[in-house]
Amino acid sequence: MFQSCFLNSEGFHINRVFNFFFVRSKVVFIIFCILMLSACSSMEAVLKVPTETSSLGVEEFDIQTSKRSIHLFSPARLDREAKEQLLEKRVDNLFVILDINESKTTYRDIPINIYAREIFRRFNRTIPHTKLFGGVWRLGTELPVLRIRPYQPTVIENELDIGETLPSIGSTDLAEAIDNIAKISNQHPGKNALLLVTSWSQIDDDVVDSVKRFRQYGEANAGFSVIPAKSNWNSHGSGNCVFTIGIGNSLSRSRLDEADLCGTSVAGDKIAQPRDMEAFVRKMFYLAPRDTDGDGIFDYVDECPHTELGRVVSRRGCPRFAEAEEAKR
Repeated sequence: MFQSCFLNSEGFHINRVFNFFFVRSKVVFIIFCILMLSACSSMEAVLKVPTETSSLGVEEFDIQTSKRSIHLFSPARLDREAKEQLLEKRVDNLFVILDINESKTTYRDIPINIYAREIFRRFNRTIPHTKLFGGVWRLGTELPVLRIRPYQPTVIENELDIGETLPSIGSTDLAEAIDNIAKISNQHPGKNALLLVTSWSQIDDDVVDSVKRFRQYGEANAGFSVIPAKSNWNSHGSGNCVFTIGIGNSLSRSRLDEADLCGTSVAGDKIAQPRDMEAFVRKMFYLAPRDTDGDGIFDYVDECPHTELGRVVSRRGCPRFAEAEEAKR
């Protein structure tokens, strides 16, 4: 009993000592943490961080390099593709009106007339080596030379280099220039295409009416005349196609586009590169590949090019179920 009491009292004593040191260790730990935090806070005043009193701003990104992006061009030729795929020719006569008069307006950091000249030069280098008639005229008040001649890209490029040697259309007004072209458009047989290279802002109501009159001429024989004073023409003519290369805002489109008529408009930026220009020229000069027998298989892949009309054919263009039909006979 004495021993038991001794042990109990000794255990009680040890427990009290343990609790004492445990509590003190917690207090010491807390004090240590407070001292560390105070030390860190006292160091903040030692750090010298430079301050900026002026307001922050964002500088403009330098896009000069991307602006000057029209100096390299290697044309993609359509001749081989047209020959292999037997593409149907759409255009026999090409008429071009260039709005390249001197201007103080700049686009992509160069005068806009120089930019328009370069875009047309790329077009001229891309067109296929095919028999064409027509011409290229610039807006100008000099006495017009309205004469259809063989379209020779090399000759036209030489004239373009000099600039003033390009024949004048007789007016600086685009609508009047289109009317002048319309008067000679049916003097040569074949399908006609008119290409306008101008800024989008030039296409107003008068130009829209002139284009509609040009399309009317496409339905008529030589000697036909259209009343110039009439406005709001409702033309359904598909004989004359009108294409526009707009210079300036790359997001703009022309008011001349009509879904049911031949022709389209495109921004100069969109066709500045070889493949894009090739796609535009192909759409302008060619229809789909030829399909002589009308079976839905193009001639250049049709292994049976003389299939009877109405027959069901395979992807090779030959009649399907031919053996079964022969057995019925």
